[in-house]
Amino acid sequence: MHRSSCVLPSVATAAVVAIATSCAATARTTTYLAPSDATIVGETRDSPDRVHQDIFVTNSSSAPIVITTIILSECDNLSPECGAKPVRRLVSPQQRVLLITVGPKDTSRWYSFRYSWTWEIAH
Repeated sequence: MHRSSCVLPSVATAAVVAIATSCAATARTTTYLAPSDATIVGETRDSPDRVHQDIFVTNSSSAPIVITTIILSECDNLSPECGAKPVRRLVSPQQRVLLITVGPKDTSRWYSFRYSWTWEIAH
């Protein structure tokens, strides 16, 4: 019995060391990813009504940003009207937000547009 009790602590110690070593080897390192045009991206999706389009912005950086303006350009049959629209929308790191929904003025005709935005690091 004494022999078994001596072996058990050694096995338990080896298991604890193996687990500790395994955890240390898989520890995550956090890397800062600065906001840039490569990490702040936009996309459009059809709205549930399939007539309008939602414009989203995703912040893949490590810092919060604020979308300051959305710019609609080269518009044909678009509502809202073309132009720059101030928004002041906070976008946290790794977050996707809806900026605006656009659609046709006249639903019997197609519509087209381009969009862009301006942003700044949140303070």
